[in-house]
Amino acid sequence: MYQLKQILDTTIENVIFKRKGRVFAKIFVHWPIIVTPSLAPISVPTSFNKPDRLLLISVHNPTKAIEIYFMQEIILKRIELLLKSQGIKQEIEKIYVHKYQTEV
Repeated sequence: MYQLKQILDTTIENVIFKRKGRVFAKIFVHWPIIVTPSLAPISVPTSFNKPDRLLLISVHNPTKAIEIYFMQEIILKRIELLLKSQGIKQEIEKIYVHKYQTEV
């Protein structure tokens, strides 16, 4: 089962890498590790603005959005450690958390 997860993660990372870049692909694939498994299902990184070093995160639950907002220093540190372990020198300085809007 672990090999299947590894194959899927690699495939997803390659697709995202082509569309949104290496930094965002690494963050997206490792999101459950970055924000913990309890927050990962209700939040998702949606974009990375390289010039502003800003990561945009959508959250499906307003209460959890506040929790992620207060965790942003921890999240930034975990992202920094992840990127350094992958040999990526990009820094992310800010996180913007917003509530995911569904259209009715």
